[in-house]
Amino acid sequence: MAFFPVLLIVGFAWVRRWTADDAFINFRIVRQVQNGNGPVFNIGDRVEAGTSPLWIFILAVVDVFLPLALEWIAVVLSIAGTALGVGLAVAGARRLHLREANSEWLFPLGAMVYVSLPVAWDFSTSGLETGLSICWIGASWYVLTRWAAHSAGLAASAESTHANATPTRLTWPVCLLLGAGMYVRPDFLIFTVCFGAAALWMLRGQRRRQVHSLLWLLALPVVGTLARMAYYGLPVPNTAIAKEASMPSWQRGWWYLQDLFDPYLLWLSLVLVLVVFAWPLLRRNTAVHPFHRVLTVAALFGGLLHGFYIVRLGGDFMHGRMLLPTVFALICPVAVARVRGWRTIGLYVIAAWSAVCMISLRTPYSTYSEPGKEPRIIDAISRATNIGDERIVFRRLSGRGHPVTLDDFANSLWGFGAEQTSNYLDRGGTGFIVDTESNGNFQVYPLAQAQAERTKAVVYVGALGIYAYRLPRDVWVIDRFGLSNALSAHQRLAGRGRPGHEKDLPIAWLFAEYTEPGLPLPARIDPAEVEAARAALRCGGIPGLLDAQRASLGVSRVFRNATGSLSRWRFRMPTAPLEAAAELCR
Repeated sequence: MAFFPVLLIVGFAWVRRWTADDAFINFRIVRQVQNGNGPVFNIGDRVEAGTSPLWIFILAVVDVFLPLALEWIAVVLSIAGTALGVGLAVAGARRLHLREANSEWLFPLGAMVYVSLPVAWDFSTSGLETGLSICWIGASWYVLTRWAAHSAGLAASAESTHANATPTRLTWPVCLLLGAGMYVRPDFLIFTVCFGAAALWMLRGQRRRQVHSLLWLLALPVVGTLARMAYYGLPVPNTAIAKEASMPSWQRGWWYLQDLFDPYLLWLSLVLVLVVFAWPLLRRNTAVHPFHRVLTVAALFGGLLHGFYIVRLGGDFMHGRMLLPTVFALICPVAVARVRGWRTIGLYVIAAWSAVCMISLRTPYSTYSEPGKEPRIIDAISRATNIGDERIVFRRLSGRGHPVTLDDFANSLWGFGAEQTSNYLDRGGTGFIVDTESNGNFQVYPLAQAQAERTKAVVYVGALGIYAYRLPRDVWVIDRFGLSNALSAHQRLAGRGRPGHEKDLPIAWLFAEYTEPGLPLPARIDPAEVEAARAALRCGGIPGLLDAQRASLGVSRVFRNATGSLSRWRFRMPTAPLEAAAELCR
């Protein structure tokens, strides 16, 4: 009974399998890694376009051994990661209760809250790192509860009161696991701090063990940050700069929170399970449970702090995705819970809510279409908040019930556009290729000599993932919104809009960087803006930013990348070329 949610999430995830456009960004990086070009999106341009280094590494390694398409490997691993994470959360929570409860009283209430969410089914696949995220949180929770139970002697003796229990040494593999959060997602550093702090607190009074454990906890975050600074020339991923992850957007964040919690009545179920079943864990006799209270606090505080950060950031354009780790961390202490007496009412309420949620509760735009018309792609995106049901979007884009592989998107707008561009390149085509709508209706301009020495073609697109994955790996693909383009990412944010799509680089910058002076320009392009952008590329912080990512990576470049990374992180430029030239070149 306790592990029934694992079977449930596996079944629903498989039924709703799909791949998001952003996942193909990861897949292209995987191919670059496998071809010896490093963890980059474009050869010779060290821009960190991916968000999860660990997910990319796992895909690259497993792809070598499994005879499956990379897209299917991502689906299988993501479902397996989600199932393992839920199972480990259940096993960890079970340890909190077995000291004083018969296993017949334990029900997987918290786990049911998570696996009943349709959005959790969607992102148990999608090709993104959510499955790995759930697996890491569940594994961290499990190893800490296991360590605490072993330290208190709960696994060895059911008769001791353990009032003077002394924790055993926190082993280095556990510390490395807890410290790996930032490799899963940058924002998971929050969970690393909360789980690590709980572990160190349980070692209070044992200074030597605390210092030893702290050093192992810091090992991966410190090494990873230094490596990023040396290789990419920045202390954070380029995606964090493109999305301005350090700037608040409270209104959009609140909309994002409501977008997840309101349609599923998640406020009701989450508050009920935490108040009725998690609160008793915080009030138990610490002589009987000397370490479990702090672990419960760590999980709850970590979940709340992570949710606070996501709301402050402004959320995301994908319905619910960024808050799923928040919800999962909150339910870890009550993934299974003791149910007897008056708390049986809570069991019935959660069971009823789970059934209704799985059967009928959905976001309004998941089922919306204009009367008398066929459902359109845009109908799956909220017109009020620009948050979309991405699975529905890509089902309609591809015309497939389960769009997983690149071939499944062949007849989509972006798939057709990529095919046309790829055919042109296969015929020996070169140049600066502009396809702002990503539909294959592109224009070609001669490539500047300096850029032609790096690549035969530069393709400028609006939709990055599917399009770029279809093109040859030695072709540069630059997007409008800054995920693979450092210039666009380092624009000064003018105003908040759809998360991840707020910085739209004027095309004059691209003509200035990738074409020669004197080139006849399209009628819509102002020559004065191109010349201003060309001047700005030689001024201020732009040359240093581009050199850090494109110069040969020798010892001196590694040193300069690392020492100058903080100033590059802070650097922002005006979006308009004329303003940028006036500011940077004065």
